Amino acid sequence: MFVKYTLYNMMRSVNPSIKGNLLFAVLCLGLQIPFGIIVSHYYLLDQNTLANNGAWISSKRNLGTSVMGARSFTEQPHALAKNRLNLAAWHGFQEVIYKDSLHLKQVEFDFLLGPSAYLNFIFNKHQMGFSGIRISTNRHFDSMYFTASGIGEFLQRTSLRIPRVSAGNWHQLTIRFEGEHVVAFLDDRQVGKFNGDFEEAQRIGFRGGRNMALVDNIFIYQNDATIIHETFQNSKGSFLITVISVVIAMILSFIVALLLRLVRKLHGKILAFYVIMFNIVLVFIAVLMFSFQSWKAPSYPRIDINMEQREDDWKRKSVTQTVTYIQKNYPEKPTDTVCRILFLGTSQTRGVGASERNRKFVDIIEDRLNSSDSTDTYFQCINAGIPGVNSSYIIEVYEQEWLKLDPQVVVINLGTNDAKPDWLALNLGRIIDMSLRAGIQPILLLEPNSLENKTNFLLSKHRVMRLTGESRGVPVIDMHSYLRDKYDEGFLWWDFVHLTDFGQKLFAEKIYNELEQIIKELI
Repeated sequence: MFVKYTLYNMMRSVNPSIKGNLLFAVLCLGLQIPFGIIVSHYYLLDQNTLANNGAWISSKRNLGTSVMGARSFTEQPHALAKNRLNLAAWHGFQEVIYKDSLHLKQVEFDFLLGPSAYLNFIFNKHQMGFSGIRISTNRHFDSMYFTASGIGEFLQRTSLRIPRVSAGNWHQLTIRFEGEHVVAFLDDRQVGKFNGDFEEAQRIGFRGGRNMALVDNIFIYQNDATIIHETFQNSKGSFLITVISVVIAMILSFIVALLLRLVRKLHGKILAFYVIMFNIVLVFIAVLMFSFQSWKAPSYPRIDINMEQREDDWKRKSVTQTVTYIQKNYPEKPTDTVCRILFLGTSQTRGVGASERNRKFVDIIEDRLNSSDSTDTYFQCINAGIPGVNSSYIIEVYEQEWLKLDPQVVVINLGTNDAKPDWLALNLGRIIDMSLRAGIQPILLLEPNSLENKTNFLLSKHRVMRLTGESRGVPVIDMHSYLRDKYDEGFLWWDFVHLTDFGQKLFAEKIYNELEQIIKELI
């Protein structure tokens, strides 16, 4: 009561104009501080990327031939939209690895899976391989503990004893490291205990598939009692940004007050009212901006005319670069002891997704053909894959450039990039006919896509490809069915169409076996 009475008397003793100015200042500041906080959150949300986070490395960025969306995943806010890691962003199949090796005692994190999704927690990662635990809502991919080779082939698999994981709900996975054992808990229930040879200092990470897999609130407990807590929130410079925003709001308020006084001749309560309303408008605008940014963060840029033009320019540049490289490295006519095999296709044929050049399936096939002692022939496998194009581009370059190379065999791997099955059939027919007239043996490949991709349209194109090949007596190899049957032998895909090192290896093995018999009949 004494304090209240004292404050009351103090306020009564203050000049009314001073009290009014004080109230005005408090009201303005009470609006400018929230404005600064909202602007700070808006900016930090917009800048919340894996690149700015700095703690996690995207495996796709380290590939020898970068796949689509790899750069955008790390530099755009989609991956960390709403302050959580989204492994399905930018074409999915994302893998992120923590930057440092860790002496692990326990790792726990929250995760959410969409329908037909799965999440791999990767640990004990080194050059020769890695271990992992997969939690799945996809009927094709069981929840399991696994070990894998360095290229992603599963070496050992053990099913987890878990109840059905509900899609769309958050769960918690805890991994406890106990010497030579790893113990897994799902929502505080033990679901498995596994033996293994685990490195003292390990790399850990996460990998998803095509569908939604979110990760948040990661706790990493190390043997030295240090704890790493990752929330994927961007707070770098938040206080400074807030202060700068508040100062800007003050300056703007002063300018508005000055203009109203000089131009409109306003002062007193009316002037104060307009300035306060201006600050309310600032807060309202900031709220709208923040709300828009929160809504936009998971969204992708819309395709417009300028983007289509840039893509078309990029395609033509890809054609020019491929033609220039092949002209430089391969003379127009091979010698009598050389058998040339030309591979036509797009980015999959190019080997996009391989970590190194010698792991592209075309290079693997060439190495295997030349390692055989059954013939004195030297094999040149020429990779004429051009990223981003369709069969209309390819037939033009084939007619103008590739026929000059005088190959004995042309392997045609198409399907994904063509929008019209009829046009694809027409262009394939022309390529086959030109090849046969030139004495070149064509082979058609039905271009594979991931099992997780919707393939009805792709299969319609495969049907016309098969009919086109069979009507001309040309071998047709169904690579899509072949890789579909091997979908869970390891990590095959970096997205719905680009193969990992393990996928490249499987692809090469199949084509090599088919080519061996065909080549025996040619030479």
